[in-house]
Amino acid sequence: MNAHDPNPPSGEPTAAEHAAGDATTNESMSPQVTLITKRDTRPLMSKRISFDGDGKLKSDGSECRMTTGTAARAFAGTASALAMIIVGCRSDQAIALGALKAELADSVTVTIPSRLDNHPGAITRSRGFIDYRPGVPAWALIDFDTKGMPKEVSDRIDAAGGMWNALLMVAPEIAKAARVSRASTSAGLFRSDTGEPHPRLEWYASLCARSRRR
Repeated sequence: MNAHDPNPPSGEPTAAEHAAGDATTNESMSPQVTLITKRDTRPLMSKRISFDGDGKLKSDGSECRMTTGTAARAFAGTASALAMIIVGCRSDQAIALGALKAELADSVTVTIPSRLDNHPGAITRSRGFIDYRPGVPAWALIDFDTKGMPKEVSDRIDAAGGMWNALLMVAPEIAKAARVSRASTSAGLFRSDTGEPHPRLEWYASLCARSRRR
């Protein structure tokens, strides 16, 4: 995992300025994510990845379904803080980008829409309760996956010096953004019988930018 915290661009408060400011203002303007914890009978909240009879990857995401759980507000004001949240995630947890609405408690019960009326104070995993806040910095996700990628595209990415450099060619402004990058789960797969690594490459990056949604 790689966490990169560049100097903040002009006009953005530094960490020292945040510390010197009002604590309430500091928290209200700090980037947040939402930590989801599954509370179902089967708590696993992760894909199961295996090889089928033809040696191709088979991904089973059925365990990612959740009917009961909790959502907690998590402050991720720096790339390092976000990296620590990711590293600390258990197999029964997932991260939702965006913040719990301000009127909600720091930890709330999560249910599904069809059961919401029967659980006063609970929320669902939807933008009605978890969303980006206009004008407040937030983390956004970039998901890079070579599955099904045409050779022409992969060649152009290689010629640019890799995925990140290719992205900077079309969006140079993100070079100034704090970021966290990590390989996906499937990027580390290997055959247990031969020890041969699987060639598939996936890469995730989270960028911190100011939300402009109205």
